[in-house]
Amino acid sequence: MRIDPDGEPFPVPGPALESASSRIIDFRFDPPAPRDTTGEGPRDDYAGPLLTDLVFTEFTSAALIRITREVYLQMHLLAVGFHQSVRRRSDTETADRLLAYQATGIAGVAAGRIREVLGVGPDALGLAAVLDVHPLAGPTAYTGYSSEVSADGTELTVRWDTAADGFADDTWLPLLARDGLRPLAAAAQAVDPHWTVERVPTDGSHVEAVLRLGDEPATEGEEVAVTRISTGAAFTFGPTRTPLPITPV
Repeated sequence: MRIDPDGEPFPVPGPALESASSRIIDFRFDPPAPRDTTGEGPRDDYAGPLLTDLVFTEFTSAALIRITREVYLQMHLLAVGFHQSVRRRSDTETADRLLAYQATGIAGVAAGRIREVLGVGPDALGLAAVLDVHPLAGPTAYTGYSSEVSADGTELTVRWDTAADGFADDTWLPLLARDGLRPLAAAAQAVDPHWTVERVPTDGSHVEAVLRLGDEPATEGEEVAVTRISTGAAFTFGPTRTPLPITPV
């Protein structure tokens, strides 16, 4: 795809300008570290023709990791746009409430799907594996996320550094800093409904919570149940098809 430099640009809509003020717009990843690509695809980036399908086997692991990180950022940017759009049409309180609803629903559905793909168990190691690649955590350079399983393997401690860029944007992360751990609970309970979440008091430099297995299973939240009926919640990759070039006119 090529942008005609002589074309007259369209005016940028006001809502786009508001979203463009977010730190996520200028976020940059570090260059991928050199690695042995034996047995991997030949492409180390996704520059090239615009095609109808993505063929994963064409890419190196480094390129696939970069693509995944950018998908994370796109999800955060969608949350920014949603939050700002609702706020323009209502008020801050309503926008925050609906953003929390969205975050909780997506967190629960995403965690359940990640658990199935990874094939992990319901213990702390399994939960850590799910949360480490969850939309609430990635990309870690933007979210400031880290996790640690206790020595006896019964607890999981998760942290977000509030100095991370994600906490300055209108996305899900500031909810966590404002005592909104319901999205984290929804994610954990999608791995096993017995997981409980306890906030750890901090000086504000980070958000921290400890997850432990409780005695009683939690009931799936309304937010997760509503999100589950979305057609996108059942998306799967189909058989690889021969990609065809797209020619914009």
